[in-house]
Parts: sequence; structure tokens; C-alpha cells
Amino acid sequence: MTYHPYLAQGRTAEGYPYAVAALYAIEPTAFPVSEYPFGSYTDGLAIDVRLTQLLRACCGESLAAGASIHVPAASAPCGGIAGDPKEEPGSAEKKIFCLSAGLLGFAIPGLLSVIGDYSEAEMSGLFEQIQSEYANTPLTRSGLQLLLAELQSRRRTALLISDGSGGQQGCAAVITPKEGFHIFLEEC
Repeated sequence: MTYHPYLAQGRTAEGYPYAVAALYAIEPTAFPVSEYPFGSYTDGLAIDVRLTQLLRACCGESLAAGASIHVPAASAPCGGIAGDPKEEPGSAEKKIFCLSAGLLGFAIPGLLSVIGDYSEAEMSGLFEQIQSEYANTPLTRSGLQLLLAELQSRRRTALLISDGSGGQQGCAAVITPKEGFHIFLEEC
């Protein structure tokens, strides 16, 4: 299957930077949500629920999508979500999951999510590698750059979304077999 990537950034009405990444079956119909009223949440779950609403408004028709947001007052690592925006959201679990479009993904709560066109063995290996290398420390910009280079070297279509709040370095990325694009929230 051919996937059409989408990557955008913006700021909420409160000035919080965010970035979204998505994969579509056809040319993207998403649009950046400028000055989206986010609210003044500090609880990690409330931030992620509100971020899900932003993602659905922006990328509701995609096969897979994710978003990262920087909320300065967040009480814990949060602000990164990924999945099928048409499905009901749930709390991230440290495991591999399958989306209705056949894409596989995994989440490491409080850190990041990856969704891609990988075999189960490839996704399992990637999950184990990232979990062992990054799970016990906040991701830095240089750590994310290394991870993005690793994903690009695999020449598969993928999304990477990292938590952007609670001391984490927010990032949204789309990787295709030929190139990769990313947005660091500090640059929004």
C-alpha cells in the first residue's frame, strides 16, 4: 500500500506549540488547526484527552496519526498520543498494537509511540531496542535525532511521536522509504 504523509505544526490559543503527523491512503485532507483552544490543564491524562480532540479535528480521516504538545505546567510526562483517530482512545500500554489499516505500533508511556508498516518481528525488535536504550531517561533532542536516523535507515513508512510535556522533548515525525520529516516542538 502507498501511504501519503502529513506533517504540520501550530500553536494553541494559549500559545502551546504542537505538531501532528499522519498517514493517509489518499492525498491528505488534514488541515492545521491554528489557535485551537486547548485549555489550561496540568494533569497528564487530561492533557492527552484534550490532545486527542485536537488530533481528531486535524487528522480525523487518516489511517494513523499522532500529536505532540508542550504544556509548560504539566505535572508528569505526557502530551504525546498516536493511533487511529477514528477509534476510541485508551491509555498507552507498553506493548505492540495493530491498527485497523494493518499498521503496527507500540507505545512506551511517558516517552514515545511509533506506528509503521513493519512486520511483527521488525516491530518487536524495534520495540525492544528503543525500550532498552531510551525507556529509563527523558529523550533529548540528540537522542531523538539518533532514533529518527535509525527509523529512516529501515526504509519503511512510519510515524514517531514523543511526549512533549512534563520534561520531555516533543517531536512529531513522518518517515517514508525515501525520506523523513520531523518537527521539534522547541522550533514551533
